Amino acid sequence: MENPYATPRTDPEAPVPAESFLATLPRFSTWYVVGLAIITLGFYLLFLAYRRTRQLNALLPPESTIGMGFMLTTLGLVVLSLPLAVLVELNPHSQELVLLDALANIAGGILTLVWAFRFRERLRQHVNTHGVSTRIGPILTFFLQFIYLQYKINQLKDSAPAAPLKA
Repeated sequence: MENPYATPRTDPEAPVPAESFLATLPRFSTWYVVGLAIITLGFYLLFLAYRRTRQLNALLPPESTIGMGFMLTTLGLVVLSLPLAVLVELNPHSQELVLLDALANIAGGILTLVWAFRFRERLRQHVNTHGVSTRIGPILTFFLQFIYLQYKINQLKDSAPAAPLKA
């Protein structure tokens, strides 16, 4: 007879079974995401958005995926704004550079926001089709974007049944 007071025999590090609806979305500490975002000046968030979107796309039917062209355009605009900012600092009197930098920043910011909301909606649809009800708030998605979305993925993974230990 097993001890009823013993800790459950599950392995929290074990991969989620392949049939699970969250199998390809790994759990990664939200604090690590915040730390890496600070250290890399936000570029880690771009990597995280790209990677999580590719993983979510693998779970979705082809007509529901977030397009690669959209992701690459968004990434291109955000990454382009860095050298433009340097050029504006080197030549602050060039109105063309200032305008181009402002346009790249605004367009990149808007597209990143659209990307986060598309990801949010696809994640919600995918989770709901598997009988799990979840709330992913639009306000926190607006302000924290992929930091908040990773937090919600972690919550979903934590609420999924753990894989049993192999004897």
